[in-house]
Amino acid sequence: MNDFELGTFSFTYRSLSVHGMGISASSNFAVLYEASQLYLRNGAPVPREEVAKAALLFERRWASKLAVAADDVYPITYGGMLKVITEVDPPIVRTEQVPFDPCWIADHVVVAFDPYGKRHEAEKFLERLVGHRDAKGYVEEFSDYAATACEAMTPGRENLEALAGVVNKYRESFDKWTFNEKTMSSDYTHNVRKVAEHLMSLFHIRAWKPPGAGASKSLILITEGRAVTDAVVTYLTEKGWWASPAIATTGICGEFVRSDRKIRITAGHRIDFIGAADLGQDERINTRGICCSCAVEPRTMIVFESTQKRHEAAF
Repeated sequence: MNDFELGTFSFTYRSLSVHGMGISASSNFAVLYEASQLYLRNGAPVPREEVAKAALLFERRWASKLAVAADDVYPITYGGMLKVITEVDPPIVRTEQVPFDPCWIADHVVVAFDPYGKRHEAEKFLERLVGHRDAKGYVEEFSDYAATACEAMTPGRENLEALAGVVNKYRESFDKWTFNEKTMSSDYTHNVRKVAEHLMSLFHIRAWKPPGAGASKSLILITEGRAVTDAVVTYLTEKGWWASPAIATTGICGEFVRSDRKIRITAGHRIDFIGAADLGQDERINTRGICCSCAVEPRTMIVFESTQKRHEAAF
């Protein structure tokens, strides 16, 4: 739990130690912070689209205005399974809710991270990605994978083989895009590969990937079914990791607590089955991108004093 003084108001940000989740953790904070700012300025309701746009600017300022984080802040803000579409002319972000069965996701997907993990910093990592001569081709390839992943999770017609196939292809192609060199990523990234390969030697895991930039001490694992999922969760928990079946969650929520006259805003994190295509908005790539992501637990909370005369804080 951390207390911050930002000049305009004070608030408490309550979270698990989720630093190992990398950019998903930073985007979670960006969404909660911007939602609180919008509420303080305008009161309720707080439009989700305004929250997502503000959080996206928040993240991109920290990334030297590079075209990052659309695949992070939009799923966290809206919740559920999203197809995140980044256009280039004009440079807007569109989203489509993807129908899915949360029980099927929980049965076949594990979310895990080292609670003591740190977000890695690879010098000029993103600049080198967007400047790669084949960057446009990778964005187009990943967009095709995202469309396949969304289709593979259609309720009643789930296709585990298709989903696992594109997740593995995506991971392999992303490694090629980053040259798979230590100069492009930290030791954490290579260490998490060792963890995944060890798990695959023990359990029937169909696919794996790190869930997004900076999330180098975390894993998404796609398993054969619930028995394997539960066994993997138990194993990782015993090793000191935070691990859980992927529990899909809603988007950002706010409430006024009458007992203590405080506003509580909560939001989940996100896992991306197929990501990185949002980098196509960078002017050096200039290509429409599609990502497939899902908002998941754990949810974190921001709490601040209410100064509004009107206390409807549902959004």
